[in-house]
Amino acid sequence: MDEEGNITRRRALIAGGAVLAFGGGVAYMGSRSGASGQHYVPDATHAGSGTTRFDVDLDGRPIAGERDAPIDIYYWTDYLCPFCKQFETETLPELGREHLDTGDARLAVLPYPNIGEYSMPAAVWGRCVWSQVAHSDPDAFWNWHAAAFAEQPESGTDWADEKTFAAVTEQTAGVDLSAVETCREERGASIRE
Repeated sequence: MDEEGNITRRRALIAGGAVLAFGGGVAYMGSRSGASGQHYVPDATHAGSGTTRFDVDLDGRPIAGERDAPIDIYYWTDYLCPFCKQFETETLPELGREHLDTGDARLAVLPYPNIGEYSMPAAVWGRCVWSQVAHSDPDAFWNWHAAAFAEQPESGTDWADEKTFAAVTEQTAGVDLSAVETCREERGASIRE
């Protein structure tokens, strides 16, 4: 409900490598748009909270866009996914400028590690970077996120390893590698228990 007691309605979009969005009966499909050469850093970023009516858990997830945007876009991604990299470089910048930064929609980044054996560790790197910078410098997450995708070669998953993700983390301004490593150790211990 909004401040005046009216029920607030939120529509949902699902994305994963390409965007398929439904709103008001109109479909929007964007799998290729003009690549800007720049990675996207949203005007507004916040940590999600609660579970949507579609049972998507947003607690602690990075959300690009305004909290009260009328449309949710769920972006399941994997740092080893070539289609996700294509979405990041060709579609997200325009989607962000035209829909997220304008307050029309918000995008929830949700890990979906399923490409290779390093997909889950890469997702943990992302979660730990986000948890370290979410309240102090959320732009650092987006810079790290883009740098992680930039490491992905044209094909193959053998590039993804501890050394690569540690280097990306160390080279991203505003991200403390030792804090991320501590988070990864804690998350690893809770997964094994």
